[in-house]
Amino acid sequence: MKRILTPVLLIVMTAFIAGCGPGLPEGLTGEIAFISPVDNDGAHDIFVLKLPSKDTVRITNTSGNNVENVWIDWSTEDMIAYASNREAARDYEVYIYDFVERKETRLTNNDYFDGYPTFSPNGRFVAFSSERPTKDPDDRPQREIYFIDLATGSEERLTKTPESELDLSWSPDGTRIAFAKSVSGFYQIFVYYIESKETKQLTDVQFSNSRFPKWTPDAQRIIFSSNRGDTENAGDKRRNSIYVMNAEDGSDVKTILIDNVNSYNSPHISPDGKWLTYSEVDTDWPKGENIMLRAFEGEDTKAYTLVKNKFFNRNGPWKQPTGI
Repeated sequence: MKRILTPVLLIVMTAFIAGCGPGLPEGLTGEIAFISPVDNDGAHDIFVLKLPSKDTVRITNTSGNNVENVWIDWSTEDMIAYASNREAARDYEVYIYDFVERKETRLTNNDYFDGYPTFSPNGRFVAFSSERPTKDPDDRPQREIYFIDLATGSEERLTKTPESELDLSWSPDGTRIAFAKSVSGFYQIFVYYIESKETKQLTDVQFSNSRFPKWTPDAQRIIFSSNRGDTENAGDKRRNSIYVMNAEDGSDVKTILIDNVNSYNSPHISPDGKWLTYSEVDTDWPKGENIMLRAFEGEDTKAYTLVKNKFFNRNGPWKQPTGI
């Protein structure tokens, strides 16, 4: 493993944050990472939105058509992990940005895919999906789950399956990693138990995709995006909705957000469990992808606009409490 440290200049921006819609809820504070191609140079960079001011800080500063800095996770040690294909279009590598030292570390450095990083709750380990080559020349590489010990640099492989594991999310209690993988051509959500090394399937809705699992702060439930509720459209035109289910067995599935116009993606819950952020796309006419906020549960269904412009902005995680 080769680590490359790069100083990063933080720039505060406000120009592309729209002020439309209702004002933010009283007392709302926090920081939210998100991805935006706001420079319109073909690259998707990472920003941090500060609440309630909506001031925005740039974290990455890349350029080039189809360059992506994606799949963000925020640790309790005030670092974010993400993947970037800035060096080669198909070769994503995992990076870490340290907010204290204001430095970027390249965590993986090879010729194959590394992505979907997620921190352990104590911030010491990073799990990620890696498409390592196999010894069998006829065996097509799959994206398996690995993790790196940040203190020692040692790596360990966790899964070995005929399908690719994506959308990794480490549970707040440290015992499990949620992920998505294809089953009969459609993505379903699974949980990997770290101690027993067993895997349990939580969703099983035929002909529908379920992806982007994220844990509630108490590690009892999982929120996720799924197109199971769209019975009118087909293929990529199917709208995603947001659901929540029990993390133990996938039971008690409840619909959080669904309608017949918008597609809702990338849900994240605030550290106090009160607020849900998500991406909203109008599938009838591409008008960009906005980042929205609403109460996670309760009778208040008002939606608040956090980021809105002509670009497709992707929602990311909230800053986690430090020192856990």
